[in-house]
This record gives sequence, structure tokens and C-alpha cells, in this order.
Amino acid sequence: MAAYTTIDDSELYFQTQLYTGNGSADHAITFDGSENMQPDVVWIKQRDSRDHFLFNSVLGATKYVAPNTNALLETDTDTMTAFNADGFTLGSGVGCNENADNHASWNWKMGTTSGITTGGASVTPAGYSFSATAGQSVITWTGTGSNLTVPHGLGTALGAMFVKCTSHAGDWVFFHKSLGGAYGMEMPSTSGKQNTTAWFNSTAPDANKFTIGTNGNVNTSGRSYMALCYADVQGYSKFGSYIGNGNADGAYVHLGFKPNWLLIKRSDSDGEGWLLHDIKRLGYNGGNSSFYANDSSGEATGGYLDLLSNGFKARSTNGVVNGSGGTYIFVAFSENPFTSSTGVPNNAR
Repeated sequence: MAAYTTIDDSELYFQTQLYTGNGSADHAITFDGSENMQPDVVWIKQRDSRDHFLFNSVLGATKYVAPNTNALLETDTDTMTAFNADGFTLGSGVGCNENADNHASWNWKMGTTSGITTGGASVTPAGYSFSATAGQSVITWTGTGSNLTVPHGLGTALGAMFVKCTSHAGDWVFFHKSLGGAYGMEMPSTSGKQNTTAWFNSTAPDANKFTIGTNGNVNTSGRSYMALCYADVQGYSKFGSYIGNGNADGAYVHLGFKPNWLLIKRSDSDGEGWLLHDIKRLGYNGGNSSFYANDSSGEATGGYLDLLSNGFKARSTNGVVNGSGGTYIFVAFSENPFTSSTGVPNNAR
């Protein structure tokens, strides 16, 4: 029998942190969880109407891409200025640190920056940071214009992956295991899945590498690219799909853990946004505060979901989360597993 989880304390690898900006340089944000964690990916959203900001340690502080736009990598010394052992430091810019404004941040730790297994990949990464234990990595490379393979470092097939050209403007391209290698989706677009061979060359990632086709958003010769790669880790992360029932007593999805962060996207039709929830913003059942990862709007209390001790349940007929017969994919990270590695149940909400 497999272990209930291999990660008893999810805060070692992922934390949600809320904070209030002060408008000054060198504003240190310290995680309030029980564990210190030096993040390698920091995703920040002001809780009013401003762009998202996503930083990673491979590209370095002060450099960011915006998940809600197709803009190239930007450099701004007034945004995030340092990755710290227990959080991060901000500059005085309004997008990440506007005085008296509330912000949410979502933070992942990878940490290994040498010794990646290439698995016969055709391209050597320009840089990387990975955690095989937590099933997550940041990889950067230079495009060739021909089909290529890139190592991801996780030792198991990927559950989800976000690819972004950093040197030129272009949409994010999203892989999800429920869609397979022949399909993908674009962000910030609200389109459903697309059968585009030129994204992943109709090939799902294997245990060591992922395949990239020839589309300009993933592989133009001489351009720079990054990927955020994630694999299922029991009790910590899960990537799957469900079918909506169009009823306020909606679909229940079992995760095996209490979700900390949850991204949902309808995949079988166009028009629905990328719904993003976490456990720390006001109201976790009956009025969860949500963002859309694909636009700059402020948070809303739509009451779409119940976040439970072992999964989540749709509580709305809205097509963004529970349209009748709709297919939805999700990306989820835990607050803690439902059952510890020794078989001890964790507390419910």
C-alpha cells in the first residue's frame, strides 16, 4: 500500500501569504506559517484591479512576467528585489507594494540548481531550480525553431506545465495531463482546449523531459523561454478534471488534502476564465474570495466553491466552475494532507 503522503508539512514547499503594502523600498514580507521557506516562484496580485506579477529565482528578482498578459519579461527594480530565507523583499512600486493596499502572494520552493537528469533531452537548460520531492520546477531554455525536448528534473510525468516566451510578447501555453500531449490551452485567453501539434508536438511529457513543438510562443530560434512544471505528489499536489452538473449541489472533487491554492479552467468550450482560489482570503465556504488569473480585476466573493478537508465542492451553477456537462481541469496544492504519512488524520476545517 502506498504511503498516505510523502510530505507531511506542505508549508516547506508552498505558502500563501497576504500582506499590506507600505510604499517604501526594502519592505520585507515574512511568511507567517510555521515553517521558514525560501521561495523560488513568487506570484503576487494586488487585491484591487492591477496586473498579476510572477517572479522566479532562475531569472532573478526584479524580473517578472504577468500571467494576465502576453507581455515579455519586464525588469523593474521597484517590484520584488530579493528572495529571502523566510519570504521576499519588495521595492516601492505600486503593483506589488502600494501604500495601504492589500495583496495576496503565492509562493513555491524548488531549490536544487545542479545535477538535473537530462533523460536524453535535446536541449540543455539555460537555468533551472527543481524539487523532485515536491514535484515542481522552473526551467529556462533557448528556442531552436525545431521540435525539441527539455529536462524538467522531477523524475515522474508532469501533471501541468505553464510555458512562456520571456524575450518576446506571446501568450502563455498550458499543458495539463487530462488533455494529453495533442491538446493545450492559452492564457490569458478564455478559449477552451486546442488541438495544436506545434505546442507539444502531440507528445505528453515523460518522467524526465517534456517535448516542445515549433509554435513561436514555445519555440522560435534564439528566443528565451521559461516553464513552470508540476507533477502529482500524493497529499501535496493534484492535477485532474471533473464534469459539472449545473446544480448548486455541485460536483465534489476528492484531492486527498485540504486545498491551499486552486486554479480551475473549463476546457471543453470557450469563454470561461481561469478561476483562482486560496484559503487565506476572506471566507472559505459560501463566499470564497476569488481572482481570475487571466485578468487584472480585483477579487470577488462569488461563492463558487466549498474548500474542504479532503477536496472541494462546486456550490454554483455558474459556467466558470460547474456548467452542466462541462469539463473542467484543475491545479491544486495543499495546506496539509488529509492523512499524515503515519496514517494520522489531520484536523478538518
